[in-house]
Amino acid sequence: MLIDPKWKTESRTKIIGEIHELPPSALLTPRQAAAYLNTTTGVLANWRSLRRGPRYHGVNDFIRYRLRDLDEWISARASEISCIDHRQGESS
Repeated sequence: MLIDPKWKTESRTKIIGEIHELPPSALLTPRQAAAYLNTTTGVLANWRSLRRGPRYHGVNDFIRYRLRDLDEWISARASEISCIDHRQGESS
């Protein structure tokens, strides 16, 4: 079964719109967190199993991500990428 990319984009856009109204302390479902990070719930589950990725709360079938934690994780990753880009520029 093929997933229509337009449907996926509309769904993500709707979720992001809902998240935009939430306070930083809000808890998000894995589906909301995946949309916010532009990834999939499967990737989030894989990161949890590897103890990687953003901080999460809960166990088994009840997993939640705090919006503030996602923002902090994104910020930390941005600085990592910036450092990598800078080092690559020095070697050129």
